[in-house]
Amino acid sequence: MIKDLVPIEQDIWDTPWEIVEAQIDGEVYPDTLWATNCSIIQTGRQVYVIGKDYTRFKSIAGVGDFSKRASPVYFSIIGDGETIYKRKVRPGTPASINIPVSGVIQLTLKIEIDDYNSDCDKTLALWAKARLER
Repeated sequence: MIKDLVPIEQDIWDTPWEIVEAQIDGEVYPDTLWATNCSIIQTGRQVYVIGKDYTRFKSIAGVGDFSKRASPVYFSIIGDGETIYKRKVRPGTPASINIPVSGVIQLTLKIEIDDYNSDCDKTLALWAKARLER
């Protein structure tokens, strides 16, 4: 599980992402990575070293049901500096992610909130069931 990895890097203005129990489109997910974005530019990222040890990354990306202002979120996955996944996710329509990561050393999870009036707790960008598979 991604929650078991320690990020090696995050945006300097960002607060550490938290593991929470969250609800996306009516379904409750324990151990969800809440991608906080406490910055004026509405982005956040965390970088993990996965060292070519895994073949797939899987997750449910979504906007939390209890967001105070539910704005769309771009969820991106970057492998060794190259974007390998990017999708705009709207509230109520989570995305199921299942992508190859074979040969990737550094994996970056990134969010961009599509509303400059949102802040840390208004739009809950969530990576539910985020895990790597061998």
